[in-house]
Amino acid sequence: MNEVTVRQAQVIEILIKTHNWMLTHMDVSAETITDYSGRLKPFIEYILANSINESTLLSYKRVLAADKTLKISTKNKKLTVARLLLKEMDRRKALPDGMILDVKGFQQNKKHKLNGLDDDEIALLREWVSLNQYRSPKHIRLTCLLLLLTYHGLRQIEVCRMEYEDIDFAGNTVLIQGKGRDDKESVHLNPTVTAAMRRYCDEYQIKSGKVFFSISNNASHGDPLTTRGLRMTVTKLFNQLGIDKNVHGLRHWYVTRLVKEFPGDLFMIMSFTRHRSLEQLQTYNDTVMQAKNFPKHDHIFEKVLV
Repeated sequence: MNEVTVRQAQVIEILIKTHNWMLTHMDVSAETITDYSGRLKPFIEYILANSINESTLLSYKRVLAADKTLKISTKNKKLTVARLLLKEMDRRKALPDGMILDVKGFQQNKKHKLNGLDDDEIALLREWVSLNQYRSPKHIRLTCLLLLLTYHGLRQIEVCRMEYEDIDFAGNTVLIQGKGRDDKESVHLNPTVTAAMRRYCDEYQIKSGKVFFSISNNASHGDPLTTRGLRMTVTKLFNQLGIDKNVHGLRHWYVTRLVKEFPGDLFMIMSFTRHRSLEQLQTYNDTVMQAKNFPKHDHIFEKVLV
């Protein structure tokens, strides 16, 4: 075995140890660890297929750039975890000097690429709820999911983390552990949502612990509901109703509705949406304000050429 081969074998050994360390010792949530694991896999496969050198991260970025199936946000996430892995390997003295420097992330437009549900699609959901909410325990459960996502714009992970002890049925509030937060915060519940949650908990005899759990017929039955399970449940209904949007589109609709109802009052809106910064919320505001001016814009150019 020559010196280059030995060196490569040592790097691969450190690569594997570093990968395992990242998935067991990083001070991040379990959900983030799962995300890291999935995003690291293609980078590790790339290293094993192409060896590792000073240009590895840049070359990997070019591979990501050429992949037309990935969104820019996804490419940035994959590049970020690749950089984290290399930084840890560098800390372990396994990389050439300067190997992870001067590789920028992808330029990403901060405007939302996906549209939220529109009022016609919300009307379809309203009709479904009016006809089906009491049909069975399964329908009561789905109704609660829809209400939490639509009336309060909860993130999917926030719904999955919810525990029975977090709900104050008398005070119409629920404690939510938000995205990237360690502590829980009190969120107002619409009385209609509170009543639906009480009915759901009574139906399934929930008195403690996770509010939502898997009701599938496979091995996961009874386990806490995952974000993937939530998406599958709601997306199935979307498909039945002909709604070609993702589940996050409900939060998008919620925030957009508040922007329209509280024009210019972004601090008030942020108190409901729980965005971390006004910059994040400003994207919604800009979209709504621009849409209001579409008719005027079109009128300016009416009959200019045709």
